[in-house]
Amino acid sequence: MVKPGCELNTLLESANNVLGSLTQRDIILICGGSNDFNTGKGESIIDHIMEFIKTNNHTNIVLTNVPIRYDLSYYWPENKGIRSFNKKLMEITKEHKQDRDRHRQKVSSTWPAF
Repeated sequence: MVKPGCELNTLLESANNVLGSLTQRDIILICGGSNDFNTGKGESIIDHIMEFIKTNNHTNIVLTNVPIRYDLSYYWPENKGIRSFNKKLMEITKEHKQDRDRHRQKVSSTWPAF
């Protein structure tokens, strides 16, 4: 499912509608969230991601970092918020990696090399 320009919560809600048939052999790739930082909703994304992970524990989830806005300066508040959010996302991923054997769910992340 691809939804260019949407907020991450919209993407996660749409994905929930089609995930019932996925199994432990399937993988969900989540990439998005840059637009949430335009509207000041960046901090609430963590809650949506956590709920998505808990709700979809029957399959594997790969979270990418939120892409920075290349049309803005590296130092703009939006990009600063994205970088901060990506650090929190990495911490969440590490926590779930420690728990994955108990839950039989794999949650991983991909991070760009800067």
